[in-house]
Amino acid sequence: MISYQDELGHGAAPLECYGCGKKTPVWALYRGDPAKGEPEGWICGLCIQSARRDREAAAEAAAKLPASDWNSDLGIFLKAERLRLLETWRWTVANDTPLSEASRVEFMAYLAVLNRMTVDCADPTTWAWPEAPTPAFD
Repeated sequence: MISYQDELGHGAAPLECYGCGKKTPVWALYRGDPAKGEPEGWICGLCIQSARRDREAAAEAAAKLPASDWNSDLGIFLKAERLRLLETWRWTVANDTPLSEASRVEFMAYLAVLNRMTVDCADPTTWAWPEAPTPAFD
């Protein structure tokens, strides 16, 4: 870190911190690093500490969040694809379907897995699509 005193020399009057606005002795001002979340310009040690605390709090909060959820873009896309598949295969479980009873049971199990997608799989990044059965007719 480069201090204000290093650039200006000794004996300058207290200046305002660019971060908090408090009058601070020249020797206690440091160049802020925006990459670390610090304000740009000459800032005091309290602003440096505050930026560090904010970074740590944000990292802690991010660690507590799930990596992904069903309301993310991926989750919404997967739910839309699930809806398309449910609509596509709905006829296979109707009472008047021309499928064999065994094939109808297979499709019922397949559609049940699709229906429970968001219940049985907490993270959409780990979702694996089930294999659709092959229709078999009587």
